[in-house]
Amino acid sequence: MADPKKAMEQKQKIVDAALTVFAKKGYGRASVREIAAAAGVTTGALYYYYQNKFDLVSDVIQNHIHYVYNLSTQNEDGTFKEPEAFLKEVRQSTADRLSDDEEQKLHFLLIGEVLTKDESIKEEFRSHYREITEKTADYFDYSFDVKNDKAKKLLSSFLIAALDGMAFQNSLGLHKEDEEEMIAVFNDFFSTSIKNYLADKQE
Repeated sequence: MADPKKAMEQKQKIVDAALTVFAKKGYGRASVREIAAAAGVTTGALYYYYQNKFDLVSDVIQNHIHYVYNLSTQNEDGTFKEPEAFLKEVRQSTADRLSDDEEQKLHFLLIGEVLTKDESIKEEFRSHYREITEKTADYFDYSFDVKNDKAKKLLSSFLIAALDGMAFQNSLGLHKEDEEEMIAVFNDFFSTSIKNYLADKQE
């Protein structure tokens, strides 16, 4: 029987390699063989985890582009994190996302595919955006104890759009000289404004 830990590590290596290859060549021109070579595995090993390239891109989006998937309100022992501790984790994840040039480049390469030709990737993006909007709205509830579903979802969409916009500016190199300050201001602005806005929208 395969070691679950080793299997998880190998799968993550494949996802990380796919990120690099997709960012360099784009989704359309990247091949499964190239991704397997970059991961240091055989194509057979890659197909053990993923049926095809499209199946793989879904995990790339989850692992690298939409970091909300990797956040949790619970600790490893099952206890719940304090809201302030969770917000600190969110801020750090946001900073990591905005400072990773490769992930940002991949994001917009895939968006290019979506807007030009690939309906399957378009639907994958729709699905992921719906899910991260719901997850982000739930995190607002956990962090700020807000129950107004409509307000949470609208503000969630706004925050995600702002994050995408800043990621695009960073991918163009517009904030190289003041990147740390820009990220700090982004985090401070949304931490404060979201809390204040949602406080006025309590049901």
